[in-house]
Amino acid sequence: MNKILNIGLLSTCSIPGDVQGNLKQIEYFAEKAKANKCDVLLTPELSVTGYGGYEEVLRCSEIAGRGSIYRELSKISRKNQMILLAGFVEEEDFGKYLAHYIIYPDGRYAVQRKHRITPLEYPLSSSVSLYYDETEEIGHVPKGMEQFQYFYINNVKCVVIICADAGIRNLHTILDEANVKVVFLPVAAGGKREGKITNADLKTEEGIQKYYSLCNNEYFFPGQNILNCIHHNRCIAAVNMCGYDGKQLYHGGSGSIVTHFGEIAAHMSGIENIDRQKPMFVCAEVDFTEVLLK
Repeated sequence: MNKILNIGLLSTCSIPGDVQGNLKQIEYFAEKAKANKCDVLLTPELSVTGYGGYEEVLRCSEIAGRGSIYRELSKISRKNQMILLAGFVEEEDFGKYLAHYIIYPDGRYAVQRKHRITPLEYPLSSSVSLYYDETEEIGHVPKGMEQFQYFYINNVKCVVIICADAGIRNLHTILDEANVKVVFLPVAAGGKREGKITNADLKTEEGIQKYYSLCNNEYFFPGQNILNCIHHNRCIAAVNMCGYDGKQLYHGGSGSIVTHFGEIAAHMSGIENIDRQKPMFVCAEVDFTEVLLK
């Protein structure tokens, strides 16, 4: 039984509201992923619509499986014979949700909604009613109310966990009970201009030291994911958006694939120099027929 996954990560430079431009990036790199024999390509949170609660993003919403975003992603998936995981705004009668498509080459699809919406994503709706305490301002998911769309790739059980949902309490226990072997983690963490540097900064010693400090922060490294993968016999594939959104956020563009052995099979360092930021792609093969014995 084939239980080998070739996973591709694409860090897009997505602009809010520029659906066609964002889709062109995905189409271009899907062809690269095909050339590398990828089974699946993961793109960041809200990769197609652009990230944030901007009006331009909200206007791009669609009913799942019935809009132009689905149709275009489905074409890309079919053409390249790979599963696409891409972020969009899902519209329903009762709200608009931060969501991620899971699209197969034959047109089948599923949608994972984000449970925990952050202030930058308002007025998008949380997928469940949250409760609040003093530990986090974005709220918590009541036990038993989690809504995950499990799916299979090459006989391996997978799930998409969107950004802040990685902080759902007892998440790994839930995934252990469901026997999930791969977590796809799309994120779109963005910072402010003062947290980045430029080519001009690299001409000064102060700028060089600032850049060195940025390169040594934990943002680039899988960190806790290594421990989670080993403890739970699970692979985690994560990717962040890259570039300036034209409004207020400067995304870093990092990503990694960590195997169930805790190996960093692929790594995409963030680009803190805003003059150098661009879409990035990496991939790695993960063999689930190999088991870590404890």
